[in-house]
Amino acid sequence: MLDAAAELFADNGVHATTRRDVAEAANVAPSLINRAIGSRDDLVAAVLDDLARQLAESVAMAGFQPPSFDPDSPTLRWVRIASQVAARRDAALHLTSWNPVQATAEMMEATFGLDPVTARVRAMHVFALAFGWRLLEPVLIEAAGLVDVPIEDVRAWLFQANQQVATLPLATSDDV
Repeated sequence: MLDAAAELFADNGVHATTRRDVAEAANVAPSLINRAIGSRDDLVAAVLDDLARQLAESVAMAGFQPPSFDPDSPTLRWVRIASQVAARRDAALHLTSWNPVQATAEMMEATFGLDPVTARVRAMHVFALAFGWRLLEPVLIEAAGLVDVPIEDVRAWLFQANQQVATLPLATSDDV
């Protein structure tokens, strides 16, 4: 059910997808969604939590690797769904048991030797850059006049910038 809901939410929009749509795609009775998950907000939260779990697990297993740009990847689905929910300031957007930003911060602490606060701030920066890029990639490429540059190169440069951001220590107020 969660996979079917994630696909529909990402492709059709969270607010345009009904529980009946999800039940049909998952080949289950709509009442099963109500019994197993609960309300519509509970379903959205469960989908985001499941995608966040997949993201956190991939970060924990792969470390700081180039991300997937596959539109059906957990990363892109999480970004597309979370952005819709966040844009409406929806109560369903909460990271419960799985937090990909925290998983990235923990990886950064271990890999780059960052202190916990720096790692969390840098993980937040990396996710903000990646989140915005995934939402606006075609617009940003056109606005920057990079339509003739191979997309693989542009994405590699983005990943390289994220690596640089991830390893920088934070400046203190004395440094600014």
